[in-house]
Amino acid sequence: MLYALCFKLYALCFKLYALCFKLYALSFTLYTNIRFIILSQYSMTTKKQELQEAFKSIEKQFGKGAIMRMGDNANVGLVSTFHSGSYVLDLILG
Repeated sequence: MLYALCFKLYALCFKLYALCFKLYALSFTLYTNIRFIILSQYSMTTKKQELQEAFKSIEKQFGKGAIMRMGDNANVGLVSTFHSGSYVLDLILG
């Protein structure tokens, strides 16, 4: 009887230990994910600020329109073109 009670107590302690380990692993995963999110957001804002400063510096040095972002068609004007006579060459050169 005492042996069975001790065995049940041991099994209960083992289950409790396993539960604590799972909680620890979960908390560590959450901590790691939250830390990664915070650091990535911080580095993204820092990178964006540095990129904006670089853009301003280049525009100050070379003038407005020196850098265009993809998809930005605000400063695109008409450009005179001529055909080379070769369809493939026109495709390659644009």
